[in-house]
Amino acid sequence: YTRATVNASYEMKDDGVHVYFKILEGKKSVVKKINFVGNKVVSSKTLKGKLKMKEVSLFNNGAFQDASISADARAVLAYYQNRGYADSKILNVSQDSEYNEQKNREEVTITFHISEGAQYTYGGMTYQGNRIFSSEELDKLSTLKIGAIYNETKFQETRANIQNKYYENGYTSNQFYPEQKKDADVRVVSYVLHIDEKPRSHIENIIIKGNEKTKDFVIRREIPIDEGDIFSNAKITNGMRNLYNLQFFSAVAPEVVQ
Repeated sequence: YTRATVNASYEMKDDGVHVYFKILEGKKSVVKKINFVGNKVVSSKTLKGKLKMKEVSLFNNGAFQDASISADARAVLAYYQNRGYADSKILNVSQDSEYNEQKNREEVTITFHISEGAQYTYGGMTYQGNRIFSSEELDKLSTLKIGAIYNETKFQETRANIQNKYYENGYTSNQFYPEQKKDADVRVVSYVLHIDEKPRSHIENIIIKGNEKTKDFVIRREIPIDEGDIFSNAKITNGMRNLYNLQFFSAVAPEVVQ
């Protein structure tokens, strides 16, 4: 019910405040049709399968939710970018609404206007500022091979792997700045990853809160890291798992503060 409105009012009485809500529901909106314009490489049927919104049918109520449009546009864009179309864009998402008197509902037609662009391959990644780990070590963390069709998700996985490499070795304050190099003539996407390396982080304090029944020493012996140790996310995760296995606590929430 996308056109519903709610107005509130109140009235002071002897027994307290009375609050009133006046609701105008409006007519229910359903997705009558989903169209795609500009898609030549990927069929409309395939793109529809990537959307959370569905057309109204015998087996689907087709409920229209305006908030879903942005999420569906990102899903379509991700589908293209994971297949090498690095220049792909969602130019616009238009909506046309028409009232169906027979069914007493608003019927919405949604059209995605797409610019597909050309397909790119991956040209690899070089590094600047890395002194702790060699470029060869960082290259081994890549999930995207040079010469393969460019895949945005795999590139982000590669970037996350590099960040975790530093993070797991105690370098929690590093900054990473990927610079994209796109050669439209040969249709190759490459990157330069600028790394700002910071000093290694150590554990200064382990503070335990919320334990009213369990002694600190019982908790500390389950955490495989001590004050003065090099920071390790894996050890903190193992400690959290150990504490859950005790079945003493309803929740365990580690909080890392720089």
